[in-house]
Amino acid sequence: PIHISDIYMQNQPNPQQVKAILTVRNDEKSTHHDKYNLEVVLHEKGNESQVIGTQTITLKQLKFGDNQIELTFDCPHAKLWQLESPHLYLCKAILQSSKRITLDTTTQQFGFRWFQPTGIGEDAKLVLNGRRIMLRTAISWGYWPVTGLYATPEMADRQIRTAKRLGLNMLNFHRSIGSPIVLDKADELGLLYYEEPGGFHAAGRDSFARAQANIKLTRMIKRDRSHPSLIIYNLHNERGAYPQTQDYDQMRMAHALDPTRILTYNSSNGENPAE
Repeated sequence: PIHISDIYMQNQPNPQQVKAILTVRNDEKSTHHDKYNLEVVLHEKGNESQVIGTQTITLKQLKFGDNQIELTFDCPHAKLWQLESPHLYLCKAILQSSKRITLDTTTQQFGFRWFQPTGIGEDAKLVLNGRRIMLRTAISWGYWPVTGLYATPEMADRQIRTAKRLGLNMLNFHRSIGSPIVLDKADELGLLYYEEPGGFHAAGRDSFARAQANIKLTRMIKRDRSHPSLIIYNLHNERGAYPQTQDYDQMRMAHALDPTRILTYNSSNGENPAE
């Protein structure tokens, strides 16, 4: 009932800095006043001895539900995640009781990188780790041979290697939430991704559809926000309509869950009003 329910590795404008935002879940329906120790270790993927950061904190109480802990790591010797050299790290979190009994251990893959638009309205460009990048991308509908709607590791590996051979540096999950194994492979092999939840066109029609859309968007962002390969979220594909109140609400919610990524309202189609 006491466990680590989420690790969000939040990249920062200084690419060699990262925030580990951990959620410790207490499902025992009462506040725990016992002390708990949370140890967080950052190390190279595949090499646990290559530790680049560690912090241990004492949690003096755990309220019922979610308890969020935020730790900042400055790692000047961390290798950056680049397309040509996609270095990966793991965040390992260990939760122990005051008697040093391990209650839960979990890990999250991540990379050190920063992607952003600069010079909007003047000399607009997209920048990855301080260098301008031109995105060369194509859509992927997420259909896979034999299996249908989910990829095997071999299929994901082949798609990403094929995209790179074609000269692309990015792919779009088109009108659907992406497959986690594809993002894992993109992290590993060095390809960027754009993701959209899909099925949002009907979200303004009734309260059930809006609630479903909100849950879908929330789950997508919380699941995928630590992937270094993922750089853009998009709400709607070819909406062809001005944003409605619920669109603004959804974008604010998405930015609160992940303030580090570009979030667009609409991919294309329809008017683009100046206001």
